[in-house]
Amino acid sequence: MFKISHPLRLASLIALTSTCWLSAQTSYYWKEGFNANLPSSWGTNLDGTGASPSFSADDILLTVQTGQDLNTFSNTISLSGTGSYVVLESGATMTASGYDHNISLNMSSGSFYEVSSSYSNLTINEAATDSTFIISGSLSSIREYSYGSLDFNSTSNANTQTLTTTGDFTISQGKVRASAYKASGTHTIGGDINIESLGTYEFGTTSSDTPINGTINVAGDLNNSGVLDNRSAYVTATLNFTGTESAQANWGTHSGTFSVGIDANKSVTFNGSLTTEGGDLTVGGTLQIADGQTVDTDAGDILIDGTLASAEDSTGVITLDSDGDITFSDGSVISLALGNGSHSSLNITGSGTVTFDADQSFFFFDNDIVAGTYENIITGLSLDPGVAGWTIVNSDLTGGFTFDGSNVDLSISTIPEPAMASLAICGVVAGLSLVRRRRTRDLS
Repeated sequence: MFKISHPLRLASLIALTSTCWLSAQTSYYWKEGFNANLPSSWGTNLDGTGASPSFSADDILLTVQTGQDLNTFSNTISLSGTGSYVVLESGATMTASGYDHNISLNMSSGSFYEVSSSYSNLTINEAATDSTFIISGSLSSIREYSYGSLDFNSTSNANTQTLTTTGDFTISQGKVRASAYKASGTHTIGGDINIESLGTYEFGTTSSDTPINGTINVAGDLNNSGVLDNRSAYVTATLNFTGTESAQANWGTHSGTFSVGIDANKSVTFNGSLTTEGGDLTVGGTLQIADGQTVDTDAGDILIDGTLASAEDSTGVITLDSDGDITFSDGSVISLALGNGSHSSLNITGSGTVTFDADQSFFFFDNDIVAGTYENIITGLSLDPGVAGWTIVNSDLTGGFTFDGSNVDLSISTIPEPAMASLAICGVVAGLSLVRRRRTRDLS
């Protein structure tokens, strides 16, 4: 029968299992320091004593307890019964090293499994988002499982067509490709992508006779201290920011041509230079750019369907540089910061055609706005972009735009009442694509 030695065991098992079989399974605990591949090293008591299991029996739970590192083997574990699993409690570690255990694995929140050789006999039944599967040594393959978090810490390279995590993906060292040779691939990362200084994340590699796609979808932050790379002209590479949570993008060192997309309900703060080298940029949600930073797409197009914004407290310049087309679609928003005699501005460079929405919408972050003229809020234009039809969507601001032959100036005639400023911003939060896609704290 099912054994629960204390309430913490029950909480751990409820998190990992369905109630339909809680009463049918029996937990066995490792006798620490003994070879875990032997049934005699497991028992029904917390210290590993008591009745031992049969590894071929059904409904066996080999439970690694919080604080333990299961790392002692003389051979592989073979757990063949139906409904039988190795269970890693929160804070437990299983260091398989070179052993390819024939087990199905349940990983609790905060648990770890580390392997340095083939793990083709292992399956992952359940993995909490913040559990971590670690690939170390010189292992050069990543099995196509659904992981919680995954840490590639190998000195080798791995080609993986399909990779799915509900948590973070970290490349501590080595190289991971989001495709296989001459075969397209898609990686879907439910948390952050962390590329450490010794790591490389590559979209793919192929030859001219077999063009492929390499796609990386990330729901969290992009933190690149290593290299993000597309080395092949025959790989169509795409990096998509997906989901609804606000994210930070620290681009670091990147090279090769790849396109970037931001989903309609996604807000991404862009903290460094981005050069797509001919790839397109499509913003369905919100792209916020730090002062002094440039988006350079070379011949790639820039399409703003959502919101392009400076930082809320910015007094500097953000730049779009493209020899392709720059298009602000119907319903798009440009968000800039206005203060007392200061403002952020948008600089547009490159030889491509620039098109604004006929009634282009602007939202202005209030940094003590005063009535008057704010010169050069948009620079680098050769023709009047149609400023007569442009609109200010802040409900408490009144003003208009003028074109002086190369730049756009803004005149503000009505400013928000101090006591009403926060209410005005909250009103915009409810009605605009920019504000509804940002955290409330970002606008305060």
